[in-house]
Parts: sequence; C-alpha cells; structure tokens
Amino acid sequence: MRKCSRVVLCSAGDSPGFNNSIIEQEAFELSKLFATLGPLQAKYFDFDLEGKKIFCAQMEAFVEKLQVFTTRYRLMDDPTAKEYIRRLDAMMLEAGTNSNNAMENMRQVIARMQEDISNQEKLGANYQRPHFGPASIFRPEFSELCQRDPEVQAAMADPLIMKAVQDVVANPANVTRYADNPRISKFFQKVIDPRWLGQEGS
Repeated sequence: MRKCSRVVLCSAGDSPGFNNSIIEQEAFELSKLFATLGPLQAKYFDFDLEGKKIFCAQMEAFVEKLQVFTTRYRLMDDPTAKEYIRRLDAMMLEAGTNSNNAMENMRQVIARMQEDISNQEKLGANYQRPHFGPASIFRPEFSELCQRDPEVQAAMADPLIMKAVQDVVANPANVTRYADNPRISKFFQKVIDPRWLGQEGS
C-alpha cells in the first residue's frame, strides 16, 4: 500500500498510476535548495567573481525548477499535487505575494547579479562593490547564524519575516518600519548590523 505524506491527506485510490512520492521528493529538493540559497544571497557581494557566477547560475536553476514544478502540478488532476500547490499559494499569500510574483522578483534579483558580474568583468581592478548590497546590512557572522542558530533558522522559514528582510535589503532605511513588531524586531536584532538599527556601540 502506498504511504501518504504526513502533511497531505490522501488515499491509495486517489491517483491511480501516479506515485505521490515523486511530488514529495521534488518539493523536498526545492525546499532544500531554497534553504541553501536563501542565506547565501545575503553574502553575494562577499563572493569573488567566480563565486558570484556559480551562485547566479544556481539561482537561475532554482527559478526554472520552481517554474516547472508549479506549472506541471497546477495542470495535474492529482490530489497530492493540488495540495502541494495549495500550500505553496497559501504560503505566498501570507507573505503578501504569489508564486508568479515571487519568481519574477527572483528573476529581477538574478538580472541585477548578472549586471554586477558584467560590471566586475569590465572594470577589473577598478570594480567597486555597490554601497547598498544585500550583505551590507547584516552582521559578519550572519552565515554562521543561519547554519547554527535554531531561532534564526526558524525565522528564515517564516514568510512574514522574509518579506520584511526583502523590504530592508531593498532599502535599509525601512528597518524602522518593524521596530514595533516583536517577532521581526527580535530577528533583526540578531542578524542586522547594529549600525543600521541605530546601535553603533552594540
């Protein structure tokens, strides 16, 4: 008898001829890839040129895989596929976006990375890192926190917190918007350079 996902309600007769483990495995791989790439995006401007190229290529591959995953399973008449897409849509909606907008935003980020890579190749030794980049607002130990701190790891999976992070990465001055939100403020206290929080001496 085919086993069902612990988070998806289904029965052995729901999708004859289709193995739901395929969907589960693809969803797991996408989640794993996103969890790996997400924290690294904040360190993009710390990479050397080859590292930037590798990361940009990985981001492109992720977006394409996500596009294929969502398109394929939206068209399927399989209960498990529909449940995964429903959960994806709900998560995106909670974050104030949808899967199409999220992918478009990621493509825009990739385009900016490609432009930065092109500039670095053209300018060589004269290249200067942009003053406002994703890495510029975070503490130096941000990557280590993402790997070792359970609270930071949990926050990175919170759509509302990640929406706030994207807002502040786009404009660091927006950090003040979240001063009265305990959940987001606590996360920012841990990962953002104190200078952006008005705590120069912290």
